Amino acid sequence: MKLNIIDTAGIENFKSLWISYIKNADGFLFIFSHNDKTSFDEIKRWLVNIKKEFPNIDFKNIKPAFLVGNYSNLEHEIDKDEIEELRSEYNFCGYIDINSNDNDDYSINLLFSEIGEIFLKIYGKRRTKQK
Repeated sequence: MKLNIIDTAGIENFKSLWISYIKNADGFLFIFSHNDKTSFDEIKRWLVNIKKEFPNIDFKNIKPAFLVGNYSNLEHEIDKDEIEELRSEYNFCGYIDINSNDNDDYSINLLFSEIGEIFLKIYGKRRTKQK
């Protein structure tokens, strides 16, 4: 399995391209920093815009999406209930906390293993039918 990861980091220059990214992507990682409430609020803003443009988008079964909390070892500015509310509202296929700055290989490997399994479950069947 090959994954191409495009990191826009919420930068304004990429906003004009996001419709193309959403349309052509097989899945998503929405990553926020536990110690930066703004990063979590930006994800909410992106999700509202995505839903406006693609009202029937399915982040669980068609275009799988994970919500990822980074720097989980730092003080949390985002309440667990807020995270769960967002996860439920947009029907993410998963949520995981990672610590990318601590060489937290276990949780990062777990994240990509889960993504891989979900992609195989969803897209593996489609590609098999096309042959």
